[in-house]
Amino acid sequence: MIDVVALVRDVTIRETLIRQTFAERVYGGHLPPQKTAADMPMLEIRQRGGRLDYSSRVYQVSMQFKAYGATEQAAMTAGRSVVDALNDKQHVHNTVLWSRLEEGTMPTTLQEPDTGWWFCLVFIRFFIKEL
Repeated sequence: MIDVVALVRDVTIRETLIRQTFAERVYGGHLPPQKTAADMPMLEIRQRGGRLDYSSRVYQVSMQFKAYGATEQAAMTAGRSVVDALNDKQHVHNTVLWSRLEEGTMPTTLQEPDTGWWFCLVFIRFFIKEL
């Protein structure tokens, strides 16, 4: 079975716009606990769900991206960079075929209740071929 989060992080960090926006602050799973507001912008990537296609060789995986920013506008700008970098994108990675914004979703800003940090939620579906 593929480590989907690690694979999607690897594909995401290869995108120039992602590197320009977040530098190396792109994390699979949860943000490291030592991170602070001074580390923004940051990107957290988590798997939401998914399924195999009829051939059991292509995963259709829904991924959640939380793009953190110092302000609500900065978080939205960071979230839009995720969409611009990954929506309707064919990938050259050996197993990831393409990605697109989840149907019926748009980037949305929210605020973490415990820290007050702003983030933008983006949901992207990846199509990954099992080799």
